[in-house]
Amino acid sequence: MKKFTINKIKQKIAKKLDFPRDVVLDIPKVDISVVGNEEITIENHKEILLFNENIISVSTEIGIINIEGYKLEILYIGSHTIIISGKFKTITYGDDKNEN
Repeated sequence: MKKFTINKIKQKIAKKLDFPRDVVLDIPKVDISVVGNEEITIENHKEILLFNENIISVSTEIGIINIEGYKLEILYIGSHTIIISGKFKTITYGDDKNEN
């Protein structure tokens, strides 16, 4: 109960002072940028769970991101960023970390 009250207070302060909620509440933030139908950038990933030419599953702190399409490939992978190219059919997000 005490933690709930502290989080409520932090949320109100963040809103009043226009601070980012993810920083004030210390929650993970996953950024996904889509450029047309050909490039996706995912920031703050944990690991790649599945990769082939038709599906890529990426684990993040707050769930799994599944990308389906064709001719999918990873253009860049760094410690925090993945850039994926191909023709995308669907992008789904699930909060169950044990999907797949």
